[in-house]
Amino acid sequence: MSLAAFWRGPSIGADAKLLASWLVIGPSSNRIGAFCFDADDAARDTGLDRDRIIAAMDELAAAAMVRRDLQNGWIWIPQALTDTPFTQAEEVRASLPLLALVPRECSFREELVRAFRDSGGDKPGRIERIDAGIRHLLPGLKARTEDDIERTRMRAERLRMLLAPWRSYAAQVTDTKMIRVLFLILCLSSLLFVVMPGIDLHVAGWFYRGDHEFLTTNTVAARIFDNVPAAIEWGLAALLLVFVWGEIRRAQIWRLTRPLLLFVVLTIAIGPGLVANVVLKDNWGRARPNQIAEFGGTKRFSPAWAVSDQCAKNCSFVSGDASFAVALVALAWAWPVGVQRRRWAWRIGAFAAVVAFMRMARGAHFLSDTVIGVLLTLLIMFVLERLIFQGWWTRRPGGAAA
Repeated sequence: MSLAAFWRGPSIGADAKLLASWLVIGPSSNRIGAFCFDADDAARDTGLDRDRIIAAMDELAAAAMVRRDLQNGWIWIPQALTDTPFTQAEEVRASLPLLALVPRECSFREELVRAFRDSGGDKPGRIERIDAGIRHLLPGLKARTEDDIERTRMRAERLRMLLAPWRSYAAQVTDTKMIRVLFLILCLSSLLFVVMPGIDLHVAGWFYRGDHEFLTTNTVAARIFDNVPAAIEWGLAALLLVFVWGEIRRAQIWRLTRPLLLFVVLTIAIGPGLVANVVLKDNWGRARPNQIAEFGGTKRFSPAWAVSDQCAKNCSFVSGDASFAVALVALAWAWPVGVQRRRWAWRIGAFAAVVAFMRMARGAHFLSDTVIGVLLTLLIMFVLERLIFQGWWTRRPGGAAA
């Protein structure tokens, strides 16, 4: 029997349930195995007197939840007892009356309360507090009744249950080593740029030549690389026309297949198109290096991921050019798994690195703009690769095929 089922069991008293929680969370360092049970310690931590502790221990032993060595004073906790009681919303609701029994001075009370909150069990209370806050800020609004709040809670609970299989599905889709590694690198690099924003200014300073000019300002190379996104868009349009021509002739041209074309189009559309240019560049408001006061401009510097008001549209964070360039790595899937695919992926990756360098050398982007833009696009690309080439788009949430 798990502690979760035991916690809900009607045949076990509240004292025994409280003592069971103390045995798991309180005195045992490894939470599994044996430790020396001291009734006085249990009484002090749980707020129960010694006689009630002894009675509760007898009840636990009778229910086979613990095994006692009366001669040596040892208590053995079975593996099942270490299961947390707060894993599902139903268990939280069943445990709610008992949570109030835990004394405030109990050493593990905060752990229980935190587990209860993390599980969503106090959602009605949170909704009530939010509602009261709204009423305070907007006193003219009609006050909501308890029935209104309960209906809101029920709708939130239904939405949670509706999304539950999709959360599991999304977790399975992203459960690959490459996706996990990319996500970890993205988080660590973002943390680095947020905690140490001076890195961006220092690297941008390498390319600054003074008098509001950067290394490649007004050069032919800069103008060529400025047109990379437009060139990729035209290339994608040409690729679509070639594919349509092949479909009309009912013949495969080059290595163009429907999954490959879908993969390339969605990678470019979602990565550089939607996430980089629409969501981030047009909403984060980060000024470019050649616009900030440190390099002869008038705008204020802001770190990566910090929403700012220094730019209205087509801003610095993140680099759309670098995102467009690295999205072309999706073309490497035209070749089967092996040396050829890796070789083309590295070649396109090197091209993306050159594009990122040229944008920084022109004063158009910070280092964090290019790094985070590239990582976000690669992360989206590998999620799409799993969806399209490994058949996950045909599966329903829960793992069944559509």
